[in-house]
Amino acid sequence: MAAQITTLKKKRSTIKAVCTRIQTYVNGVGELTLDVLANLEERKERLGHYWNEYDKIHDIQRLQYLCASLSGKAAGIIASLEMSDHNYSVVWDILKKRYDNKQTIIQTHIKSIFELPAMSRENSKELRLISDGESRHVLALQSLKRPVNSWDDILIYVISSKLDVATAKDWQATLKESQIPTFKEFVDFIAHCSQILETTLKTNVTSSKRYDTRSHSLMNAKQQSAHVTITDNKCWYYNGEHTVYKCKGFLALSVARRAAEVRKKELCLNCLRSTSHIASNCQSGNCKTCHFRHHTLLRRMQGKDDNKESEEVQTSALGKEKPEDSSQD
Repeated sequence: MAAQITTLKKKRSTIKAVCTRIQTYVNGVGELTLDVLANLEERKERLGHYWNEYDKIHDIQRLQYLCASLSGKAAGIIASLEMSDHNYSVVWDILKKRYDNKQTIIQTHIKSIFELPAMSRENSKELRLISDGESRHVLALQSLKRPVNSWDDILIYVISSKLDVATAKDWQATLKESQIPTFKEFVDFIAHCSQILETTLKTNVTSSKRYDTRSHSLMNAKQQSAHVTITDNKCWYYNGEHTVYKCKGFLALSVARRAAEVRKKELCLNCLRSTSHIASNCQSGNCKTCHFRHHTLLRRMQGKDDNKESEEVQTSALGKEKPEDSSQD
């Protein structure tokens, strides 16, 4: 006898725990949406399983647990009924008729299929919403014993109307002449397109990140280059807006002094403005007088007073390189 009582107490605790969880869920439910109805259906089936397993519990006990689990409108429906073994089945039938309305659930699923959001453009996220939505509602209708397998044409028409122009064209392109596709073929096509778009999106994001990094580096390089060019185009000898080639002060210096000033600034002896390369790598032209690798301003014509000094500077500092002949500033 003691063992039976212990077993019954365990069964009672299990059912009470299930009822408590259902009560907590129901109390937190606001509007009865499709998801809420589906969740309630699942909980009801689970509770029914425990109810049948512990069939030695009297109906009066079941009714007590059931009433304790109800609140709000559901509790009000059975408030006038007395606690008795007979009324348990009455209460259970009332609640099933009120909340276990399969017709409403079926219509809600069908309505949801027709109201799936239409795609605005070729997009993996929007296509996935359509794919997941139709799968969820069709499976729910199948579980409700509806003849979904004979609805292929209707389902394909309704759902394909939600596709963007590009995806709809791709779907039509897969069909052979006079072919009547099945809904499974359509579902497989949607899943395949969604997978391709998601993979492409990931690839594009990765490529975009690489491009942005490279673009940012190139932009910085261009900005730095532009900054150097602007700075170099200004006269570095007198810090004026004119170029050093037209600077009266610089032109008044001897060749040796000019070369000394250029070396002091660590500038290229060929273009007289860049610190990023040397004369042998300079893209500017050669001396217009002797065609060697130095600027014309660092070479004096024969017969000038400091011509000897100029030759020494050219030989020791500028070298005798003679690359292609092009114009200088």
